[in-house]
Amino acid sequence: MRNRIVQSMFLAAALFAVSAIPAAAQTNAFSAGLAFLSDNGGVGVNADYSKATSSRANNQSMGWVFDGSFNHKGFSELGSDFSVNTFSVSGGLRLAGKAGDKATWHVQGTAGLLHAGASLGGLAQSVCELAGVDCSASSNSFMIMPGGALTYWFSEKGGIKAQLNIPIAVSGDTGSAVRFDINYVLNLKK
Repeated sequence: MRNRIVQSMFLAAALFAVSAIPAAAQTNAFSAGLAFLSDNGGVGVNADYSKATSSRANNQSMGWVFDGSFNHKGFSELGSDFSVNTFSVSGGLRLAGKAGDKATWHVQGTAGLLHAGASLGGLAQSVCELAGVDCSASSNSFMIMPGGALTYWFSEKGGIKAQLNIPIAVSGDTGSAVRFDINYVLNLKK
């Protein structure tokens, strides 16, 4: 718990530091890449699409964003397989700005659905089947997910983005985690 608080405070401080930089911003973009989910959530893929809808003070832009991710963690012990799959979809608002000549930042808040499922295979699954027991588990919950990112633009058309998201389950028993994304970003305005 303390580690999540420290991570959240670091994210807030970093976003506050770059928000004071006035410049033009763009948020019309599609990005896709790798997603790393904490709490044994594993590695996966994610994608998001954003569109600017209005300009704000300090040449910042406000718009909406749609985000989806899939993560998988699997391991084997003593002839048994265990896997956890996590899937999330969410949509919300994104505020973006410029952080220098070749970098942009954004903060966002989304809400959506989070699904986590765990299953057994191999010897453990055989024992469950013999006992007539369903050894799989799943949980669905509503989540809110604040996040923030920095994007470095190699050209007017593309760049690389590092983003930190904090999916927080509001209902259900999936709890909260931290998701770190490394994405290629395609600028759709150029």
